[in-house]
Amino acid sequence: MRVGLAKNRLIVGALGVVLSIALGTIPVRAGGISGTLSNFDVFNDNDTSTSSDGAELELEDCHISEVLHMFPSHYVNKSMTEFLEPDGVTVSTRILYTDYNFGGNDLLAPAPSQSTNGHTCVGLPACEHFGFSVQKQPTAVRFFWLDQELNRISSVPLNIPSPTWTYNPPLVVGDPPRMAVAVEVEPAEPEELRPDSVWMKVYKTEIERHVALEELMSGDGDGVVPEEEIEVEVEWELLEGGFEGEPGKQIEAEDEIGQNVVSILRRYEFYEYTGLYSEEHEPMSEYLGEGDPPMGELGPFIVANMVAVNLAVPEPTSVCLALIGAGLFLVVRRR
Repeated sequence: MRVGLAKNRLIVGALGVVLSIALGTIPVRAGGISGTLSNFDVFNDNDTSTSSDGAELELEDCHISEVLHMFPSHYVNKSMTEFLEPDGVTVSTRILYTDYNFGGNDLLAPAPSQSTNGHTCVGLPACEHFGFSVQKQPTAVRFFWLDQELNRISSVPLNIPSPTWTYNPPLVVGDPPRMAVAVEVEPAEPEELRPDSVWMKVYKTEIERHVALEELMSGDGDGVVPEEEIEVEVEWELLEGGFEGEPGKQIEAEDEIGQNVVSILRRYEFYEYTGLYSEEHEPMSEYLGEGDPPMGELGPFIVANMVAVNLAVPEPTSVCLALIGAGLFLVVRRR
């Protein structure tokens, strides 16, 4: 009898180890990023007053196979090609939109920009809405309007800051993991003055399921969450261009990831800074960090970029293994 008891204890002990390993495979929270999404509204407000017949979107350090989906937009043709960056090593993807066709218009005429709440350009001829979802977030995103000959209207990409997401696992057992997001302000070239400053406003919400590209909208029941449930994370912040020789400035935020949260959404809105500049093109704003910017400093709307990160979820096999381990443990305990 003692031999049988010892044998049962040995079996229970071994199954306990298996159970512990199995349970250890069930993460308390997602263990990384499974993909990122970006949807943005943009007006054709180029300085040359040239109507556009196409658009070009470059995703740096991103292969075609890593692009999961593109927002349709109002173009007859869309194509993707891979190309080498100037370093001769980095492979990037170029998305080409050609033959604009919306509401009987063959060209997208220049128009003054206005706040779009993230998705107005989906049905407005004066601007256009673009979007993409990827398995691997690009290291940079560049956007250009194209003329009727499909040449870039400007050699300088439109200023659409693209956030970078970083998953930070817990350092202490029991602590929640965190998700950091950063927007980088591009530095000036050595021979140039500081670039123009822009105002930024940020909205945020958290979702307990993965979101799709078409859901990155807001208000009027069109989006993944009602407008009243979206949190204003940053009321106003003035983004200043970098000084000569200095790296771009990082505007960062970090969230604790809740137990059931698997998607984090943000809407970035950017507006021109129309206040005074110093001789070095440094903004001389009188903004004190509360309320709206002072009179004469908040200029026209530039772009709204709605972004999201989908987090990895536990593998079903891990859960099954844990349940099987628990079942065997109960059977042996009963016997």
